[in-house]
Amino acid sequence: MLKQSILFIFLQLLNLVVGLFTTLYVAVNVEPEVYSLLVIYLIIAGLYMTFTAVGYETILIRNALNWQNNKLIKLKNFITYAIITRIVLSFLLTIPVILYLFYISENKFNSSKLEILMLFIVSGCFTSLNNSIGLILKSFNRYISSFCVIVLGSLITKLVAFAAFNSIGFISFILVMVFSPMIIFILSYRLISNYIDYSMFRGKYFWKFKRYMPFGLLGYAKYLVGQSDRFIVSLLLTPEILASYSLAKQVQEVGKAFIEGFFDPLCQKVIAYKNQRDKLFSHINKVKKISYIMIFIGFIVFSLIILYIENVVTAYGFDKYQYLDTFIVFSAFSSLLYLCYKVEGTLVSLFESPNQLLKIDLFTWALSMGALYTVHTLDADFWLFSSRVLVEFILLIVFFVVWNKNKSQYIGQRSL
Repeated sequence: MLKQSILFIFLQLLNLVVGLFTTLYVAVNVEPEVYSLLVIYLIIAGLYMTFTAVGYETILIRNALNWQNNKLIKLKNFITYAIITRIVLSFLLTIPVILYLFYISENKFNSSKLEILMLFIVSGCFTSLNNSIGLILKSFNRYISSFCVIVLGSLITKLVAFAAFNSIGFISFILVMVFSPMIIFILSYRLISNYIDYSMFRGKYFWKFKRYMPFGLLGYAKYLVGQSDRFIVSLLLTPEILASYSLAKQVQEVGKAFIEGFFDPLCQKVIAYKNQRDKLFSHINKVKKISYIMIFIGFIVFSLIILYIENVVTAYGFDKYQYLDTFIVFSAFSSLLYLCYKVEGTLVSLFESPNQLLKIDLFTWALSMGALYTVHTLDADFWLFSSRVLVEFILLIVFFVVWNKNKSQYIGQRSL
């Protein structure tokens, strides 16, 4: 497992470096208003990935390694319905997404860009399906395959889009980003095709996912906590501020992706030890020791960012993005806080009931949105990204308390 994590983190690091370079190169060579189109693209992708998921993938992540040996029919049933519900709900979600894009075109781009914005719907639908495939592969602990679908596919897309940007311009960059998820889906579908049996599908049973809706609601709450701030900023503020906020948000996401790429495979292993107390806690202690080393390195990186970010922003032409240096400092601090509670947070997410996790996320989201809205109403956009720091700080406290209070109760609990 450790070898897989090391390989995974190497590939993740490669992706992050290339992906971040591509994004920053585009950002520095276009105006903030133009770059905000890419931000809207990311918002639409996030909406489809989140609100077409109803909980099947979460159930699989918790149980697939067990079902693979003795409940193969049940495993195929869950995977089949996971894909079908993603397709159906993508069509339903298209209606509110169109209304959102009309609003953005009318109020943020002076009734222009609507044709380009509508193309994002195509990308959103296939991005959702790719996300489902990636999560299904992750549930089998096939993190490398999952990485290839979710991350490497995105990396190759960005490289092709980067080449198109240099040759033709920003519109070609966007078009490559829009249609590449369709190609990725065609190539990756075969990785799970053996576990899909459409003959199992019955229309009258389609709504059976309501039984697992607490896990779907949990996914929606995760979106609210992690992604809705960018959506809210797109509604409240100018495209220029949205572009700055999103660039800083990407710095935070790079940090989170790096952390998750290393610790998720290690933490997922505890599912195999659910009924073996000594092995479970021995494995957890090893993972925690690794996390302490990573936290120390994180403090060093954060200190360097504080010292040099203003010079870097100015030297490389990003000073046209308002408040970017301050936003990046806040985003780096958010990533550091996330690292501090990553192990406990993942363990609680694997074992705790969905209703309890939902309460945690909704409480955190309400506080963060209150902070974001307060900053906006006070006309203090300089502090806008501080809401993300508040989110991570609250989650750090909550997950530490919940894990230390309930860890003994998680051992041997029935699979959900």
